Amino acid sequence: MYQVGIDIGSSAAKVAVINNGEVVKTILMDTGFSSRKVADEIYAQLEAEGITKDNAKAKLDDMVKNMLAQIN
Repeated sequence: MYQVGIDIGSSAAKVAVINNGEVVKTILMDTGFSSRKVADEIYAQLEAEGITKDNAKAKLDDMVKNMLAQIN
């Protein structure tokens, strides 16, 4: 199972994906004007590589938790 760490800040978004104790992917991107758009882009990139909510545990920062709470 993958472990995914996500931090979306005011100027940059950072993602680290770990599998079996090894970092297998990192993402660094500008946040720009829409943190929601960045979250969608991160999700799409991870999903394209086969990393989905079905095979990953996520460590979400408070901003992402709040965004997800508003959606659900």
